[in-house]
Amino acid sequence: MTEARDRSVYPPASFKEFLSKPISPDLIKNRLNYYKEIVRSRQEAMSSLSEKETKYFQATGEYPLKTPYDALPDDPKLLPTDQVAETLTVRHCDAETLLHPERIKSLKNTEEKGFVPVTDKDIPVLDRCLEEREAVIFSDFGFSSELQKEGKGVEDSANVLLARGLWSWTSDRMPTIPYVLSSTPDVVSAEALETMALIQGFGFIPVDSIWNKPDNQVLMAERAFQLLENEPVLFNHPDKEYLSRRSKRLIGATLKANPEDAKKRAKTLYDHGVRLFRVYDPRSLGRMTDTVKAVRDIIGNDGVVFSGQVIDPEQAYRLKEAGANGLIVGIGEGGICETPGEAGLAVKNMLDGYQIIRSGVGIPVIFDAGVGRQTPIAIGVGAAGVMKSQAIGRGIEKPPFMYWLQTEEGLASLYSGEAAPRTKYLGGKLDRLGRPLFPEGADEYVIFNKDLPSIASYILRLSESLATALVFRHKTLEELQHERTVELWRKSSGASENGSVHHKR
Repeated sequence: MTEARDRSVYPPASFKEFLSKPISPDLIKNRLNYYKEIVRSRQEAMSSLSEKETKYFQATGEYPLKTPYDALPDDPKLLPTDQVAETLTVRHCDAETLLHPERIKSLKNTEEKGFVPVTDKDIPVLDRCLEEREAVIFSDFGFSSELQKEGKGVEDSANVLLARGLWSWTSDRMPTIPYVLSSTPDVVSAEALETMALIQGFGFIPVDSIWNKPDNQVLMAERAFQLLENEPVLFNHPDKEYLSRRSKRLIGATLKANPEDAKKRAKTLYDHGVRLFRVYDPRSLGRMTDTVKAVRDIIGNDGVVFSGQVIDPEQAYRLKEAGANGLIVGIGEGGICETPGEAGLAVKNMLDGYQIIRSGVGIPVIFDAGVGRQTPIAIGVGAAGVMKSQAIGRGIEKPPFMYWLQTEEGLASLYSGEAAPRTKYLGGKLDRLGRPLFPEGADEYVIFNKDLPSIASYILRLSESLATALVFRHKTLEELQHERTVELWRKSSGASENGSVHHKR
C-alpha cells in the first residue's frame, strides 16, 4: 500500500471536521485497489488448502465448520473479491474515525486520571422491583426528561462527546470502549478479535466448540496478533506504537471454571502472549473463585482477569479478593440463549448487576446479553460496559471470514449459542447416540448488513447513539455512570411501543 503510506491519513483537522468532510475519491480508489490485491491473494490461497491448512484456518475462524445441526443447509461460499475489498475499505474508514488523534488523546487522558470505582447507587424504581421480587429487563425502563442546569456547562454536542472517546474503565487496569465482543464461537474469529482490539475494545477466544482444545485457542491468538502487526489502518497513525502495544493486550481468551484446566490453559496462552482472560461458567458455580485465584497465580500481576457469570454481591467480593479485575453479569436474555426456558429461571440480569454495583465491590461490572439498544440505561445503572454478540458480531469479520451463503433474505451466516447443538457437536459433547448433550441454545443465522459491514462500523454507530443519549442527559459517560440517583421510569407497554420506531409506509 505504498501510496497510502505516503499520504497523510490524519490531516490537521478537528475531529468534527474530520467526521463530516468527504474522503477524496482518489484515496478511496487507492484503498480499494490495495484491498483488492490483498483479498485476491488470500482467496486464491484459500481455494487449495491442505488438510493441515484447513484445520488451521478453522481454528482461526477463517474457514467453515460443518455440522448436521447447521441452520443453513448449504455450504457458504467466498464472497466476490470486489465486495470484500469494498467492505474492508469501509472498515478502514470507520476504524480511522474511531482512532482519530483527538479520541486517542482523550484515551490517554482517561488513563492518566486513573480508575475511579462506582461505589454508590440508589435507584428507587429498581429497589421497588427487588422488594416485590419482580424480574425486569433493560427495555422496561427509560430516562426521564431532564433540563440542563444553569451554569453546568456540559457539552451539548454529540460530535464533541464522540471526540472525547466515550472511554470506560471496563477493568480496573485499562479503559476501553464500553462495548465488548463475547466469546460465542459463531461470532469470534481472529479477524473479529483484531478489529475489536484495534479500535480499543476487547473480546475473548471461545472455549467451546473446537476451541475446547487449548492448541486451537493459541492458534487464534497468534493469528490475531499477526493481523495486528500488519494492520493497514495503523500505517500512518501518529500513535501507531502506542496503539499496537495496547491493542495486543485486548485480545483475550476464555477459560472454564475449572482450576486445574484453567491453570494449564492460562500458562500456555500466557507463554504465547495472551494477557487477558475470562473465567466463564454460565451456571455461576462456586469454583469460579478458585479458578480466578489459580489464573492469577499463573500470570501474576501482568494481566487482566474477568469472571462471570456473577449473580450476587457476596460472590462478587470473593472473586475480587481472588484477583478478578472485572465482573461479568448475565444469565440468559440473549437472542439465542435458551437457558432461562430450560431451567425455569427468572431473567433478572439488570437487578443482579444493580445489586452488585451498589454494594460497592469496587471493580467494574459488564452486562452480558439482554441490554439491546439500552446501553445508556446500563451505564446509568453503573455498568462499565456491555457485552455484545449479534449486534457487533455480524460484520465481514464474523467467522468464517469472507464466507457467506446467498439466501432470499440476503447474505447469511450461521449464528449459534455457546451451548447450542451445533456448538456441542463440534466440541464432542454427545450422548451414546451421537446427539448433543444438554443443549441450551438455538441454532440460527444472521443476515449481512451492507450498511454496517464491519465491526468497526457497528461500534461507530453504537458510539454515535450513546453520544446522542448523553447529550439528552447533559452528562459525560463517566458522570452518568457515577451518578448516585438516576431518574429511571418504568415503562408501560404503550410507552414502550411509542418509544420505538413504529411508523409504517
